[in-house]
Amino acid sequence: MKQDFLNTKFNAYKTRLDALLQQLQQFALAVGGREQHEIARNLSAKLNEPFLFVVVGEVKSGKSSFINALLQEEVCRVDPAPCTDRVQQIVYAENNEERESREHFTRLGRPLEILKTIAIVDTPGTNTVIERHQEITEKFIPYSDLVIFVFPARNPHTQSAWNLLSFVSAEWHRKVIFILQQADTASEHELEVNLKSVNDYARKKNILAPQIFCTSAKWEAEKDPRSGFDQIRAFIRETVTGGQHYSQKLQANVLAAEQIAGSLNKNLAEQKRQLDTDLKIQEKIQARLSLGKDKSTYEVDALIQLLVSNYNRIANFIKDDFREGLSLTAIISKSIAAIFKHDRSIEVWIAGLRKRFEEKLTTAIEEISRDGARHFMESINLLLRDLLETLETSRLPRSRELDLLTKVSESRQEVIDDVESRVTNLMKDETFINALTPAMTMQDVGKAFVGGGSLAVLGTIIALSTKIMFLDITGGAVAASGLALAGGTLFAKKKSIIAKFNADLDKNESRFSTELRDKLSAKLKLIYDRIDREFEPLYQHVAQEKSRLFPLVERNEALLAQLRKLSEEISAG
Repeated sequence: MKQDFLNTKFNAYKTRLDALLQQLQQFALAVGGREQHEIARNLSAKLNEPFLFVVVGEVKSGKSSFINALLQEEVCRVDPAPCTDRVQQIVYAENNEERESREHFTRLGRPLEILKTIAIVDTPGTNTVIERHQEITEKFIPYSDLVIFVFPARNPHTQSAWNLLSFVSAEWHRKVIFILQQADTASEHELEVNLKSVNDYARKKNILAPQIFCTSAKWEAEKDPRSGFDQIRAFIRETVTGGQHYSQKLQANVLAAEQIAGSLNKNLAEQKRQLDTDLKIQEKIQARLSLGKDKSTYEVDALIQLLVSNYNRIANFIKDDFREGLSLTAIISKSIAAIFKHDRSIEVWIAGLRKRFEEKLTTAIEEISRDGARHFMESINLLLRDLLETLETSRLPRSRELDLLTKVSESRQEVIDDVESRVTNLMKDETFINALTPAMTMQDVGKAFVGGGSLAVLGTIIALSTKIMFLDITGGAVAASGLALAGGTLFAKKKSIIAKFNADLDKNESRFSTELRDKLSAKLKLIYDRIDREFEPLYQHVAQEKSRLFPLVERNEALLAQLRKLSEEISAG
């Protein structure tokens, strides 16, 4: 009755565990852990299989002889050379059979009573020179319910086997026992000393109450009671009867599932670290762009102030020239010439005044604009170099832990490389600057700076567009005042004409400043919008990783919580 209750109880646990393993398989696929998916799938498949003993140890430690003596049949070949690279699983079968089910794995069937309750796995040696032996052994550890470490009785100080114990016990939390095989070759003193050594080594590996057995396959064949196999068989009976093996098997599988989820969680944590790094890089880039834009805005303001100052200087000169041209003597001279010579002296004078104005404006503005453009482009190039350095520092070492982590790292690196290439090409791209000149054709720009590169092009754009604006505003003011002079009543209107001329120039100073700021600010926005667009692949990558990663982290944490709860319930019985 009690056994039926235990069976029902642990069947319920098994059903829950199987459901969690199914979820774990799906989750492993979702995060790219193909190896973890395979382990979870195999764990689920083996829930209904017999209790699994996995035998490990170095080459020539006596593993095969131990198994043959335990089964009392020559199942495993005992070879003086470490020639096999296969895992052999020994299971119950009605008749002797042998089947190679996959690479490095052979399934041996034998009609032995003990195999109805247990299955035994013989693994390659851990210290052989044959390639991949230990890797093959390690891949089978997650499916074990009990790991039997076999050491030569005369020499249990084998480093590779003890290193494997860390993998078995610390990483996969498998239950282990220790066998000192070939006890017939050691003296009583050697056995006593080596038993203590194994006990000490195991405790150092955090196995607090190690179970150690001394055995001799030779003595077992001779029916010598000192062989130790009676004790091993008694241990097996106690382990796999009375319901204890249900708990141990389920607990082992829960711990294995936790280990898988933990490794996936570690992978997600690494991806989260990459994402955090990329978020900081994005913030740094955007902050640097904002700072650069503020600096460029300040430089544009300083350029405008300098241009306005020169506007005022040249306007004052023109005001003086205009006032002197309207002196009494000058007016009489212009009037007489107009009457007797039938020429257009007033219009000629206005045209000359405008020409002088244009020449002074051209000289002053072009020089200032070129210097301003040079300083502006140096700041832009410095900004782009800083951004490239920021991208360069974002490179992370590639991890080989999981397929997805490698893929994410490679995809991320492709994005970084793409953005670096975009920014580098932007620094060389004259169309980056050429696109900013709607006010003139590139033929006009080319005439002024043939082959001068982006810096010269930008200087020409600022200089010519500023000059055109000057002439549109100030030249128009001169022309408008000139029309007033054509009325013929120069002397009578002299004061009002001068006042209007001065007022027009003063009024247009504000218009000039506003329009210049609007045009240059628009060009500035185009430049920074273009730079920002080159980082769009990085911004998209960060956004996609956030939307992909955060739900996976939450999903894995929920799965781990369910596994821990099940483990606690199984432990409580």
